[in-house]
Amino acid sequence: MRGRCAAPRSSSPERISRPGSSGSCAIPGFSLARRRRIDPTVGGLDTVTPATVLPAKAAALREDAELDCLRKLVAEDIERALMQLTEDARTIVLLDLEGLTEGEVAAVVGCAVGTVKSRLARARQALRQLLQDYAR
Repeated sequence: MRGRCAAPRSSSPERISRPGSSGSCAIPGFSLARRRRIDPTVGGLDTVTPATVLPAKAAALREDAELDCLRKLVAEDIERALMQLTEDARTIVLLDLEGLTEGEVAAVVGCAVGTVKSRLARARQALRQLLQDYAR
């Protein structure tokens, strides 16, 4: 087997010699040239120049203004839909959006966990109906 290091013949573990050669390698099975070839620190994405040119600053600002306008319109529609829910349903939806568990929401509202689940399901269904224009 050429290029592969064999088991050590001597008691010294630092160097391993290949059968039929006088050379040695530090890592069994890997030559220095092979280690350099597969070095993960050379190259990579940080050395590649981007192919796309970023848009001009004016175009980016215009797109930001358009996105902000659209976000405001959507936010107004969502707020309008939330305000059409009952106060309990709105509270449960907002607490759910804040990341509280159903048990924590039940403790805040003062009702059973099953009641929170059913109110949340009904509130989500009502929001789906009110915001159906945004459905895909």
